Amino acid sequence: MTPEQELERLRQILARMNPTVAPPPPNTPVRDSSPLPDVSFLVTLGNIILVVVAVVAIALVLAAVVAFLRGRIRREKTVAASSTPQTDAVLVEATQHADDGDMREAMRKLYLATLTLLDERGILILDPSRTNREILRALGSRPALQDSLLPVVDTFDPVWYGHKPLVRERFDAFKANIETARQLSEPAPAPVPAGGRA
Repeated sequence: MTPEQELERLRQILARMNPTVAPPPPNTPVRDSSPLPDVSFLVTLGNIILVVVAVVAIALVLAAVVAFLRGRIRREKTVAASSTPQTDAVLVEATQHADDGDMREAMRKLYLATLTLLDERGILILDPSRTNREILRALGSRPALQDSLLPVVDTFDPVWYGHKPLVRERFDAFKANIETARQLSEPAPAPVPAGGRA
Protein backbone atom coordinates (compact mmCIF):
# COMPACT_ATOMS: atom_id res chain seq x y z
CA MET A 1 0.00 0.00 0.00
CA THR A 2 1.37 3.39 -1.01
CA PRO A 3 1.48 6.38 1.31
CA GLU A 4 -1.30 8.09 -0.65
CA GLN A 5 -3.51 5.04 -0.22
CA GLU A 6 -2.79 4.90 3.49
CA LEU A 7 -3.69 8.57 3.83
CA GLU A 8 -6.95 8.04 1.98
CA ARG A 9 -7.82 5.03 4.15
CA LEU A 10 -7.09 7.10 7.29
CA ARG A 11 -9.39 9.87 6.04
CA GLN A 12 -12.21 7.39 5.51
CA ILE A 13 -11.78 5.96 9.02
CA LEU A 14 -11.82 9.44 10.53
CA ALA A 15 -14.88 10.40 8.51
CA ARG A 16 -16.78 7.37 9.87
CA MET A 17 -15.77 8.15 13.45
CA ASN A 18 -16.92 11.76 13.32
CA PRO A 19 -19.39 12.28 10.49
CA THR A 20 -19.94 15.98 11.28
CA VAL A 21 -16.37 16.85 10.42
CA ALA A 22 -15.75 16.59 6.73
CA PRO A 23 -12.36 15.28 5.74
CA PRO A 24 -10.16 17.80 4.01
CA PRO A 25 -10.04 17.60 0.26
CA PRO A 26 -7.35 15.25 -1.09
CA ASN A 27 -4.82 17.88 -2.18
CA THR A 28 -5.08 20.25 0.87
CA PRO A 29 -1.73 21.78 1.79
CA VAL A 30 -0.48 20.92 5.24
CA ARG A 31 -0.35 23.86 7.70
CA ASP A 32 2.97 25.24 8.75
CA SER A 33 3.68 23.92 12.22
CA SER A 34 6.20 26.63 13.12
CA PRO A 35 5.77 28.15 16.62
CA LEU A 36 3.83 31.38 17.23
CA PRO A 37 5.82 34.61 17.27
CA ASP A 38 7.60 35.29 20.58
CA VAL A 39 5.52 37.84 22.55
CA SER A 40 7.30 37.48 25.88
CA PHE A 41 8.81 40.95 25.39
CA LEU A 42 5.25 42.36 25.55
CA VAL A 43 4.67 40.70 28.91
CA THR A 44 7.98 42.07 30.17
CA LEU A 45 7.10 45.54 28.86
CA GLY A 46 3.68 45.38 30.55
CA ASN A 47 5.30 44.43 33.86
CA ILE A 48 7.75 47.33 33.58
CA ILE A 49 4.92 49.79 32.88
CA LEU A 50 2.93 48.44 35.83
CA VAL A 51 5.91 48.87 38.17
CA VAL A 52 6.52 52.44 36.94
CA VAL A 53 2.86 53.39 37.44
CA ALA A 54 2.90 51.90 40.96
CA VAL A 55 6.09 53.78 41.88
CA VAL A 56 4.66 57.07 40.58
CA ALA A 57 1.42 56.52 42.53
CA ILE A 58 3.31 55.79 45.73
CA ALA A 59 5.50 58.88 45.19
CA LEU A 60 2.41 61.07 44.72
CA VAL A 61 0.79 59.73 47.89
CA LEU A 62 3.99 60.30 49.87
CA ALA A 63 4.33 63.84 48.48
CA ALA A 64 0.76 64.61 49.50
CA VAL A 65 1.34 63.29 53.02
CA VAL A 66 4.57 65.29 53.38
CA ALA A 67 2.86 68.47 52.11
CA PHE A 68 -0.02 67.97 54.54
CA LEU A 69 2.32 67.43 57.49
CA ARG A 70 4.50 70.41 56.57
CA GLY A 71 1.43 72.64 56.31
CA ARG A 72 0.10 71.39 59.61
CA ILE A 73 3.44 71.95 61.37
CA ARG A 74 3.77 75.40 59.81
CA ARG A 75 0.22 76.26 60.85
CA GLU A 76 0.81 75.07 64.42
CA LYS A 77 3.99 77.18 64.63
CA THR A 78 2.15 80.20 63.26
CA VAL A 79 -0.73 79.76 65.69
CA ALA A 80 1.58 79.28 68.63
CA ALA A 81 3.68 82.30 67.70
CA SER A 82 1.06 84.83 66.72
CA SER A 83 -2.52 83.85 67.47
CA THR A 84 -3.27 86.26 70.30
CA PRO A 85 -1.45 89.33 68.91
CA GLN A 86 -3.03 88.78 65.50
CA THR A 87 -6.59 88.62 66.81
CA ASP A 88 -5.92 91.44 69.28
CA ALA A 89 -4.73 93.63 66.38
CA VAL A 90 -7.97 92.90 64.53
CA LEU A 91 -9.94 93.87 67.65
CA VAL A 92 -8.10 97.21 67.78
CA GLU A 93 -8.83 97.68 64.07
CA ALA A 94 -12.51 96.89 64.67
CA THR A 95 -12.67 99.46 67.47
CA GLN A 96 -11.12 102.04 65.15
CA HIS A 97 -13.77 101.32 62.49
CA ALA A 98 -16.49 101.71 65.13
CA ASP A 99 -15.00 105.00 66.35
CA ASP A 100 -14.95 106.20 62.73
CA GLY A 101 -18.66 105.34 62.43
CA ASP A 102 -18.20 102.30 60.13
CA MET A 103 -20.16 99.89 62.34
CA ARG A 104 -20.69 97.40 59.54
CA GLU A 105 -16.96 96.89 58.90
CA ALA A 106 -16.23 96.94 62.64
CA MET A 107 -18.80 94.17 63.15
CA ARG A 108 -17.26 92.12 60.33
CA LYS A 109 -13.75 92.46 61.76
CA LEU A 110 -14.92 91.39 65.23
CA TYR A 111 -16.78 88.39 63.88
CA LEU A 112 -13.94 87.20 61.64
CA ALA A 113 -11.42 87.69 64.46
CA THR A 114 -13.59 85.54 66.71
CA LEU A 115 -13.93 82.78 64.12
CA THR A 116 -10.16 82.90 63.58
CA LEU A 117 -9.58 82.63 67.32
CA LEU A 118 -11.93 79.61 67.54
CA ASP A 119 -9.99 78.00 64.71
CA GLU A 120 -6.65 78.79 66.36
CA ARG A 121 -7.83 77.23 69.60
CA GLY A 122 -8.97 74.09 67.81
CA ILE A 123 -12.65 74.59 68.60
CA LEU A 124 -13.74 74.69 64.97
CA ILE A 125 -12.13 74.45 61.57
CA LEU A 126 -12.61 77.50 59.41
CA ASP A 127 -14.15 76.53 56.11
CA PRO A 128 -15.18 79.33 53.73
CA SER A 129 -17.88 77.11 52.25
CA ARG A 130 -19.76 76.96 55.57
CA THR A 131 -22.59 79.33 56.31
CA ASN A 132 -22.80 81.09 59.66
CA ARG A 133 -25.64 78.75 60.68
CA GLU A 134 -23.48 75.74 59.81
CA ILE A 135 -20.74 77.20 61.99
CA LEU A 136 -23.20 77.44 64.86
CA ARG A 137 -24.26 73.80 64.36
CA ALA A 138 -20.57 72.78 64.37
CA LEU A 139 -20.32 74.22 67.89
CA GLY A 140 -23.02 71.84 69.18
CA SER A 141 -20.59 70.16 71.57
CA ARG A 142 -20.06 73.54 73.29
CA PRO A 143 -23.61 74.77 73.98
CA ALA A 144 -22.60 77.85 76.02
CA LEU A 145 -20.34 79.03 73.20
CA GLN A 146 -23.02 78.23 70.65
CA ASP A 147 -25.58 80.23 72.68
CA SER A 148 -23.24 83.22 72.94
CA LEU A 149 -22.69 83.24 69.16
CA LEU A 150 -26.36 82.87 68.20
CA PRO A 151 -27.16 86.60 68.72
CA VAL A 152 -23.89 87.45 66.97
CA VAL A 153 -24.99 85.56 63.84
CA ASP A 154 -28.54 86.93 64.17
CA THR A 155 -27.03 90.43 63.99
CA PHE A 156 -24.24 89.76 61.50
CA ASP A 157 -26.23 88.07 58.71
CA PRO A 158 -28.86 90.80 58.12
CA VAL A 159 -26.34 93.63 58.54
CA TRP A 160 -23.56 92.19 56.40
CA TYR A 161 -25.55 90.32 53.76
CA GLY A 162 -28.79 92.32 53.89
CA HIS A 163 -27.16 95.74 54.31
CA LYS A 164 -29.41 96.56 57.29
CA PRO A 165 -28.28 99.57 59.31
CA LEU A 166 -26.34 98.96 62.53
CA VAL A 167 -26.64 101.55 65.27
CA ARG A 168 -24.02 102.00 68.00
CA GLU A 169 -26.16 100.37 70.73
CA ARG A 170 -26.70 97.25 68.67
CA PHE A 171 -22.99 97.19 67.82
CA ASP A 172 -22.10 97.42 71.52
CA ALA A 173 -24.39 94.45 72.26
CA PHE A 174 -22.77 92.57 69.37
CA LYS A 175 -19.32 93.36 70.77
CA ALA A 176 -20.36 92.17 74.26
CA ASN A 177 -21.55 88.84 72.80
CA ILE A 178 -18.27 88.53 70.91
CA GLU A 179 -16.34 89.09 74.15
CA THR A 180 -18.43 86.42 75.91
CA ALA A 181 -17.71 83.98 73.09
CA ARG A 182 -13.99 84.76 73.29
CA GLN A 183 -13.99 84.11 77.04
CA LEU A 184 -15.91 80.85 76.63
CA SER A 185 -13.37 79.69 74.05
CA GLU A 186 -10.41 80.06 76.40
CA PRO A 187 -8.78 76.78 77.38
CA ALA A 188 -9.78 75.44 80.76
CA PRO A 189 -7.20 76.04 83.49
CA ALA A 190 -5.09 73.07 84.53
CA PRO A 191 -6.66 71.19 87.48
CA VAL A 192 -5.08 71.71 90.87
CA PRO A 193 -3.81 68.43 92.31
CA ALA A 194 -5.28 67.12 95.55
CA GLY A 195 -3.63 68.75 98.54
CA GLY A 196 -3.96 72.27 97.15
CA ARG A 197 -0.44 72.69 95.69
CA ALA A 198 0.23 73.42 92.08
